[in-house]
Amino acid sequence: PVVPPPSSSRTPPSKRTYHDDRIQLNGYRLDWCLHRGTQCGKPAADSWCAAIKGIYQWRSVQFTQAPDIGRIAPTYILGDKTLCQAPSCDGFASITCEPVPGVFIHDN
Repeated sequence: PVVPPPSSSRTPPSKRTYHDDRIQLNGYRLDWCLHRGTQCGKPAADSWCAAIKGIYQWRSVQFTQAPDIGRIAPTYILGDKTLCQAPSCDGFASITCEPVPGVFIHDN
């Protein structure tokens, strides 16, 4: 899971900001692009935020790029479910997620 589930109350939790190594899937830092070389920045950040478990639908509201983190380790391309293994692969330095007002995934 990306983060612990929010409380079962209907009051949406506040924004959550994640940094560097906290922005991971399957043990790899998240790639800057949702698909290899396309849909970069917001589409990838939105998809990562949407993976947060709980009763709320999440979206990205702010994010910053971490250039060339592929020189340290591969990045995970979420949309393709593959790795970017080039030194020039970019990732995220931070992503801030917030719940989408009034949009629930399911009732608890």
